[in-house]
Amino acid sequence: MNGWESLLDFSGITNQDIKEIVRHKDENGEWIEPVHSDHSDAARRAILRLYTLETPLYRTLNKANSCRDERAIPTLGPYATLLFETVKYPPEDNVEKMKGESTEVDEKDWDGNPKRRMTLYRGLGLPEEAIATY
Repeated sequence: MNGWESLLDFSGITNQDIKEIVRHKDENGEWIEPVHSDHSDAARRAILRLYTLETPLYRTLNKANSCRDERAIPTLGPYATLLFETVKYPPEDNVEKMKGESTEVDEKDWDGNPKRRMTLYRGLGLPEEAIATY
């Protein structure tokens, strides 16, 4: 397995993991809040990883968002929703790392909670052999 293949192994992510990320209504119309589990946090990390890779995804998503291109909703909408929910409710190990690094700002989110700044770095994935040359 080369470097890229190990970065893109999403075989363990299930529909249930995705349902745990997104706030949704159950069959009775009651809101189900996002939850953290080992599997849903692995899915959250995969969603963030996809956004940080050097692919057309982040450019296309950012352009559609900034231009308010509604034609992109059928194709990018589901991923954009998952990314939004992942940034709002990041994997718990990321929250631990962010303590002291993220700061509250003088604004509230949609639920009335203080907003927090978060930095998401994009990078280039390289196989170990390429990294060793530097």
